[in-house]
Amino acid sequence: MDGEIDLELYTISMIRLNSIFQKIENNDIVTNIIPDIEDCFNDLNRLYESILNDLSQYEININEYDPFFENGM
Repeated sequence: MDGEIDLELYTISMIRLNSIFQKIENNDIVTNIIPDIEDCFNDLNRLYESILNDLSQYEININEYDPFFENGM
């Protein structure tokens, strides 16, 4: 990722997560929710792996990620 967080993937993940919570609140059938959970998990895992990869590079400074981690929580 060249030291850049994939904000599009993060946004899509958050939208999916909100959709999952809405479906749970609406008492949707679990089998309809599970694929959404798997997709969200896969997206967040890709984002996590990308960040780990970036931070393992010598030229990347973890301080560049602080605003994302502080606001992403």
